[in-house]
Amino acid sequence: MLSIYKRNDKIMLRNTNHSDCSISYVTMNPRGGLGNQICQYLSLALLKDFFDIRVAIHPKMYDKLSPNFKTSIPVSNSSCFIKDFAKISYNTLYSMLYKEAVNKRTPQDALKVSYHIENYPCPAEILIQNRQYFKEMLSLHNHTQQKITEYIKNNLWKLQNYENKVLISIHVRRTDYLRHMNILYQRSVLTPCYYINAINFYRKRYDNQVIFLLSSDDP
Repeated sequence: MLSIYKRNDKIMLRNTNHSDCSISYVTMNPRGGLGNQICQYLSLALLKDFFDIRVAIHPKMYDKLSPNFKTSIPVSNSSCFIKDFAKISYNTLYSMLYKEAVNKRTPQDALKVSYHIENYPCPAEILIQNRQYFKEMLSLHNHTQQKITEYIKNNLWKLQNYENKVLISIHVRRTDYLRHMNILYQRSVLTPCYYINAINFYRKRYDNQVIFLLSSDDP
């Protein structure tokens, strides 16, 4: 279990020059589909935000995210990012940087070499604790937001009396993820009872003036 570190834990100096090409940096494997790489991007962005270290994303990750998202992390295909780096796991690197931060040392100084995170992390315990910052780290392009808004409107007009109702979205995981979740995390999805209780909670809260939007990429 990784130790939880939050942005408001102001326990270290922040003086890294992120445009200095001579200092070490961290990059990460781009693996899986869009959802996987969103999680990988946020995992890398949190390292930069928490520990003030220099980071870069792989060009393949940029190509996957940039059509729909505004990315602020530089791409590692410029001459400012060397190609020689040591391989490391996300948890090992995080723990090393965390130790430096809590001892009031500068984490960037602990990066004696550049590192490539060879696994494809999604540390749920850390991401969930800091989810309020996600929109700052990775936000949708205006044209993507407009496309989503139009899609929702085109489906809502088929319903009667949909104006002025509260919209609540529900995401359902693909069924092929159930086995993966059990093997990798020893966890299972929420039961139907949870969803029923949650839906009834919002119906009661908004006096039935609510529409639920269900999204899933299950075939």
